[in-house]
Amino acid sequence: MRRARRHPTLTLAITVLVLMSTTIHPVAAQTPTPSHSGLRSGIQLSSNGASAPTGTQPLGLRRSLLDSWQSINQASVQGRQYHTAVWTGAEAIMWGGHDSFNYLDTGIRYSPSTNTYTNLPQPSPITGSPPTARQQHTAVWTDTEMIIWGGETANIDVVNNGAAFNPVSGTWRPLPNAPIGGRALHAAVWTGSSMIVWGGATETSFLNDGASYSPATNTWTLLPPAPLSPRQEASAAWTGHELVIWGGWNGNSFFADGARYIPSTNSWSMLPAPPAPVFARSSATAVWTGNEVIIWGGGNGASRFGPVGRYNPTGNTWSPMSTVGQPTPRAVHAAVYTDQEMLIWGGSTGPSIGGLVGDGARYAPATDSWTAMTLNGAPSVRQLHTGVWSGSEMIVWGGSGSSCTIFGCDLIYLRDGGRYRPVDSLALTLTAAPTSSATPTVTPTPTATSLLTATTTPTPIAMSSLAGAVLLQGRPDPPNPALLVKLSVRFSPSVAPGPILTAEPFADASGHFSAFGIPAGVYDIEVKHQNSISVKANAVSMLPAAVTVMHFGRLPTGDANGDNLVDIVDFSLLRSVFGASTDCATSTTPGACADFDATAMVDIVDFSLLRSNFGRVGPVPIEGVPDPCLSAFGTVAPGIPTGICG
Repeated sequence: MRRARRHPTLTLAITVLVLMSTTIHPVAAQTPTPSHSGLRSGIQLSSNGASAPTGTQPLGLRRSLLDSWQSINQASVQGRQYHTAVWTGAEAIMWGGHDSFNYLDTGIRYSPSTNTYTNLPQPSPITGSPPTARQQHTAVWTDTEMIIWGGETANIDVVNNGAAFNPVSGTWRPLPNAPIGGRALHAAVWTGSSMIVWGGATETSFLNDGASYSPATNTWTLLPPAPLSPRQEASAAWTGHELVIWGGWNGNSFFADGARYIPSTNSWSMLPAPPAPVFARSSATAVWTGNEVIIWGGGNGASRFGPVGRYNPTGNTWSPMSTVGQPTPRAVHAAVYTDQEMLIWGGSTGPSIGGLVGDGARYAPATDSWTAMTLNGAPSVRQLHTGVWSGSEMIVWGGSGSSCTIFGCDLIYLRDGGRYRPVDSLALTLTAAPTSSATPTVTPTPTATSLLTATTTPTPIAMSSLAGAVLLQGRPDPPNPALLVKLSVRFSPSVAPGPILTAEPFADASGHFSAFGIPAGVYDIEVKHQNSISVKANAVSMLPAAVTVMHFGRLPTGDANGDNLVDIVDFSLLRSVFGASTDCATSTTPGACADFDATAMVDIVDFSLLRSNFGRVGPVPIEGVPDPCLSAFGTVAPGIPTGICG
């Protein structure tokens, strides 16, 4: 029985589940409880209310491609966890892993440009050519090949072999066996000329040795002894000059130390201690920014953690990271770096299935700040998935999620994913498409109150943002999960004719939401949710490169059919489901949205709420502003007129 990779304090409480071997990830969710994921702010803009002349693009159309998800359909291969993924420059390649019963030797190539899959060839069972089916292995991309090495195989053993896949020829080639023992849950990086592997675990022990493999010579070289104690699931990153290792677990203890290995001198040295407080952990992620290694997340079995810090190898120093706005601490998540930001998504926030999440955030080292990623279109909750950066998108695929019934929850193995496109410089240089008219036009002055037509010289549009908040009539005051709702926010130009921009952000548990990428100008802003009538703020000045902060007060409820009017139709819908359990968010039953107080039951309270607003038509003026300046949103940009928050 394998002991080296089992956490002694965790047990499986799911009847038909996870691993046929006894390998258990110390921070992966295992005990079944009801699943829940929270909603965070997000935005998509669309243009409506005005027709665009031929050859023009409504403002905000390209903006909807940023901070957005696009779903990736299910692949023809099995769902899986503990697999690997690499980005080749044109496609993501996912391989290996484990499902409920099987170690896998299948893989797929996913092309974002065509949104299609291609299955990888499988090794011949006659020749036994590697890679044999396995999980908890590693993969690196060499610019021409994906190299698979190590892992745990179907006979519950660890291996020291591997193979390289060439996507151009579509063929595998075996690697020579490494001069170190087989292992799983080790670290591996690509240096530009060789693959370095270090640490990991066997059936009975933990390891602190390593080796490097050169594809050019098809040979292995042993690494010198490391100053770190043996461990698995350490964080690892390649800086361009050195391998940085930090954290990990040895079956009894979690670690909060690290070291760096420099191939040019073939030497190791210990890292200084990260900024306090720091918690020993495994399964943290590490990304290289070009200047620093950022280490975040991880856990120690029972607890999950946020940042370790930012390590600068040039100065051999650590810097702390802000935790304001960071995602819920988690482990077994995915992390990538975009050249501007670190993206964190998914993972497990606790030791039970109920801790699986499907949200994330972006961390900007330049400003030491976090921004929530939209939930609109995001993949389902999951852990032990893969994430790669394509140069423009984070591609998430696979992992284990949850499926819950009245009898409890089970892990399920996923074969779908999503593509996340973050906000980038396009947010501040949004322009219209070139005009198709042959008649020359004058280059327009940037303005948010007209539909912009570009000539051969595109004109940048000055952008603004809105940080808002709402309360919902009939629901508790914040913070409360009942405020996690999708909103509709309309920006109608107040001064001159122009397109109406519509955003659909999610409010968080405090009722806060955000909308960005809005051309600067003066707007009437109208806010509504699914069963409220809208409230409206008139003539709001949104200045260039500034954040307008507003509280829109309490949204009056009672609109069961979403027509911005509380009338006899809404009463009839409420009466048709009175006394029934219903869910406005998921049900297609007429009248489901008569559950105005979000208790999953249509009762006398909902009737009273409808009656209190009977006959009202939206929009209505903002009412009940309890927190006019929303200090939780931080500093408001200079130049916002006095009273804009009220």
